[in-house]
Amino acid sequence: MSNHLTVVSSDEQGNVPRTPYVAYHTGTGKQRKLMLRDAHGGVIGMPSYSYYVDAMAVNERYLWITFSACVYRIKGRLLLTELVPLLQDDRLKVLFCFNPLKHEPPDEDQVLIESITRHTVQELAQVRDG
Repeated sequence: MSNHLTVVSSDEQGNVPRTPYVAYHTGTGKQRKLMLRDAHGGVIGMPSYSYYVDAMAVNERYLWITFSACVYRIKGRLLLTELVPLLQDDRLKVLFCFNPLKHEPPDEDQVLIESITRHTVQELAQVRDG
C-alpha cells in the first residue's frame, strides 16, 4: 500500500480547452484600483490610482508604471498605443498575463502581456547607483 497521494488537475491532463486571451478589462468611468494578475491567475498587486505617479515606455515591448511605493514593469506587445491612454484616464481595471497553456494566442494586432514584475523604488535606486 502506497502512502503517496498524487493529485492531477484537469489542466495538467490537457482536458481543458484554451480560452481566448484578454489582456485587460476596463471599467466605466474612473477606477479606484488597478489589479495586476500573473499567468496563473495570482494577484501581483492591486495599487490605488490615487498613488499613481507616472508611466514610461521606451518602446512597445516594455511599459513601466510608477506608483508612490513601487514600480511595475510590464513586458508585452502593443502596450504603449493601447494601455497608456486607458491608464491616463484611470480606466484600466485589471491587467492579465498571457498563459499559453490556458489561452489561445491573440492576433498580432492585439495587446499581449508576457509578464508583470513588481519592484520597489529602493530596488531601482540600488540598481542605478550600483
